[in-house]
Amino acid sequence: RYFFDRVARGKPICVPYGGKYITQLGHCEDLADFMAKCIGNPAVRGQVYNVSGQEYVTFDGMAKLCAQAAGAPEPKIVHYDPKEVDVPDGFPKAFPFRGMHFFASIQKAKRDMPDWKPKYSLLDGLRSSYLEDYVARGFDKKDPDLRTDQLILSKFMGGGNASVDEEIETGLSKERTADGSISLGQSVTWG
Repeated sequence: RYFFDRVARGKPICVPYGGKYITQLGHCEDLADFMAKCIGNPAVRGQVYNVSGQEYVTFDGMAKLCAQAAGAPEPKIVHYDPKEVDVPDGFPKAFPFRGMHFFASIQKAKRDMPDWKPKYSLLDGLRSSYLEDYVARGFDKKDPDLRTDQLILSKFMGGGNASVDEEIETGLSKERTADGSISLGQSVTWG
């Protein structure tokens, strides 16, 4: 809800860590499909799998894709240093993701279950989440608690320290997919 609460209302999105950390999401229907295919399949007995989407995206890219999924204009992204923000007790969490890269290969799942692959692209999954969860549950009609955003914006925009990125730079070899997310291929080597 973090991104949708803001893009649906035309609010800036406060993104820590320069917006450059990479994450990965998966759609619940893709997970359910994989789990259903495991039933009665001896090849998967006793195995552990990463089941997610095939695409990776930066925090900034996630903000932009959520706006696209919601049919909203591209958001203003305000970067901030979480160490410089003291969130008072009772205020909402400043940001929903950890300050680290967080993604995993799904190659083992695809190898052991050759008739499975994610049905949803990152953008399609976000569109589904926006319409079938966020809007369907009425979150678009509720007033989100943006007190923490107001605190961050007053500190970083008021002093002229905010930066708004137009492009995503990760320093990694990457390809832009049709839906605007970044695909880093099947494996990433961190040097």
